[in-house]
Amino acid sequence: MKFGSWTYDRAKIDLISMANDVDQMDYWESGEWVIVNAVGKYNTKKYECCTEIYADITYYFIIRRLPLFYTINLIIPCLLISCLTVLVFYLPSQCGEKITLCISVLLSLTVFLLLITEIIPSTSLVIPLIGEYLLFTMVFVTLSIIITVFVLNVHHRSPQTHGMPHWVRRVFLDMVPRVLFMKRPPGTAKQNCKKLIEMITQQDTMIPTISPAMQQAIEGVQYIADHLRAEDDWKYVAMVIDRIFLWMFVLVCILGSVGLFLPPWRICCIIL
Repeated sequence: MKFGSWTYDRAKIDLISMANDVDQMDYWESGEWVIVNAVGKYNTKKYECCTEIYADITYYFIIRRLPLFYTINLIIPCLLISCLTVLVFYLPSQCGEKITLCISVLLSLTVFLLLITEIIPSTSLVIPLIGEYLLFTMVFVTLSIIITVFVLNVHHRSPQTHGMPHWVRRVFLDMVPRVLFMKRPPGTAKQNCKKLIEMITQQDTMIPTISPAMQQAIEGVQYIADHLRAEDDWKYVAMVIDRIFLWMFVLVCILGSVGLFLPPWRICCIIL
């Protein structure tokens, strides 16, 4: 706020500042803004139109928005929605609700984005912080949908449609589960088939000759065991991929939330 005379120069009207700080005795507190600092400064300036020097006193008000309303109604719900996105990868693929949860989270974020566009002022000069976080979360959810589609595709693969490469078996069945401290659950049907094959093989060694029907039955049981083993391998690969992206999304969610909502000097202190 600038106070001064444009009619009379400093020789005719001069201004005196009684104090550098603004008197806030009659200030009525606002529910949305708070005054951080308010100072006044005496200035003299010579304009191009005139030869005289004019005096003015300029008051600078530094205000800050009170964050409680937006924290409760916008930021905390967005954080909870981000946590729901992380839980998508903890949901088993057998339940069939992973994609439904992802789409529901994306729709809720869209509703929040429409709500924010009505609350915040329309400007293209700067993006509000809550808008940046919502955009970050929407990209987050979109990536989770793409990854979930891929995981479900892997989960429902079978030996008739896909053969498992050697590097996939080595990485996702041997190396990565040890790093993530995952223990493969036992397959009951596969163990039963294996026991049946061992029992028939032991009888085979006791009987010198075996009938063609018995040989065909042994081959059928072996085929069923291999088929079940291959299906279990694909399901376990999908489980390992889910666990990898679960920890990745937890890390990205925490770092993204901290990076957007903490001041820069606090982030530097955390890094140091």
